[in-house]
Amino acid sequence: MKKIIGLITLSFLLVQLGFAQQNSKYWIFLKDKPTTDYDYRNHLSERAIQNRILLQIPLIQYTDMPLNSSYTKQIADIEGISIKNYSKWLNAIAVETTQDALKEAMALPFVEGYKRIQGLRCASVDKAVTQDLAERRKGNEYSLPLVQMGIEDMNNAKLNGEGIILGVIDAGFHNAHNHRNLKHLFESKSILDTRDFVNPQRSKDVFFSEAETNDDDHGTNVLEMIAGTRLKNEAISQQGFAHKAKFYLARTDHGAEEKRREEDNWLRAIEWMDSLGIRLINSSLGYATGFDDADENYKTSQIDGKTAITTKAANIAFTEKGILLVSSAGNEGDDPNWRILSSPSDALNALSIGAIADIHAKQSYSSVGPESLGYMKPNVSCFSATGTSFSAPAVAGFAACLLQKKPDATNKELFEVIEKSASLYPYGNNYIGYGVPIAKKAIALLENNNRELETYSKQQRVSKSGRVTLKVKAAYNSDIVVFHKKDKIFVIKQESYQMKKDKAIIEKYEDAAFSTVIINNSVIEIEWK
Repeated sequence: MKKIIGLITLSFLLVQLGFAQQNSKYWIFLKDKPTTDYDYRNHLSERAIQNRILLQIPLIQYTDMPLNSSYTKQIADIEGISIKNYSKWLNAIAVETTQDALKEAMALPFVEGYKRIQGLRCASVDKAVTQDLAERRKGNEYSLPLVQMGIEDMNNAKLNGEGIILGVIDAGFHNAHNHRNLKHLFESKSILDTRDFVNPQRSKDVFFSEAETNDDDHGTNVLEMIAGTRLKNEAISQQGFAHKAKFYLARTDHGAEEKRREEDNWLRAIEWMDSLGIRLINSSLGYATGFDDADENYKTSQIDGKTAITTKAANIAFTEKGILLVSSAGNEGDDPNWRILSSPSDALNALSIGAIADIHAKQSYSSVGPESLGYMKPNVSCFSATGTSFSAPAVAGFAACLLQKKPDATNKELFEVIEKSASLYPYGNNYIGYGVPIAKKAIALLENNNRELETYSKQQRVSKSGRVTLKVKAAYNSDIVVFHKKDKIFVIKQESYQMKKDKAIIEKYEDAAFSTVIINNSVIEIEWK
């Protein structure tokens, strides 16, 4: 599933109001905060404080400080304005307001600017998800993403997420308490707390038992991909790496409305999780396009790593709070009018996850990284038949196991280890990133303090003839995947076919400067001269 939210460009400068509609929602940004009487002990949990000490992160940060209550009161006192939300990180207030009231707020000397919150057309959960997961479980001890990433090596190292706390921001967790692959989390009291940012008045007693929309089981399936497990013939059958982890769950998405409030809900959720000291968060939500009014759609040029509020928050979470955010890249790869990933996966510091097939080719629906970013996205990928919503949590569980292996690892170190452990590293591309993270190599990188390891399966060839013949020890009819690239990152064309006998002939594709060839576990990078 792809949750899609439109944005217009964020500006911290005062801009013309234009033709704003009555009773619209806006973020209003403030110029400053009171800083003199701030005491971090009143705003951070003991776990958050200890994490910051461990990771040498400053305990006093401007983004942690509360908003100026005098400013918020003056805005709230304006007739026609109703405050809906707050963000300490962005020093901003989400309001519902009339045009005239917004003009009055803009005239206040402490107001920096504003950004409109538009309408939303929500996509429904792909109901093939449940059937697909059930089919893949039949006869399988482990789910395919776990097999791809090396579950046996993780199990041999006794890594299962024990002692690690994850946050999950999603659309809802309906019936998770009755899900056969998640029962162990409830029996062991591993769900530490929940919060419904969509409907805060709703009782926590019905967080799992009552659904408000058809999308409210999306987070349940995501949770299964992180921590799902069950007994099968007295042996553990895993659907997620981190079945011993503990969780905080946040519902931020309403699947049945056309009014957009999900972005500010998401922002509140990540700030809440930071205050609790959570260092690893999965978000299988994306914000990009899909308005009822096409004029309100987010432009592809705005997927730039700096515009969207969720993107800004993702970068703050990483650079200031020590959080590793694992984010689904998006499911727009088949859309000729979009194709690229969504926020917050465009953030430089979000670990963006794409989706591949079982032969390491990009799934057609998986969103690609835009060339305009200036850096590679997605970062890594793994198998998912139905959406990057379910490849991201598989990698989040993988990351939890690595954090269990090295509890003092920083988010930067985990990010780099996951990339360097991946199957294509260092020959990444904007289709699948560096490929599939590999548990054995990731563990070795942590043990070797993230020093580069020799990779015997990778070769580099230079061709001046426009053709390369590869002889690789591989079974007859082995699958071959080729990424033809205009430069070292950006793919022109992806090809896949079967290898005949013991050789493959790779020909230069039009304007390709490089081609990455994957045959079984071998990776060959060809530079065309």
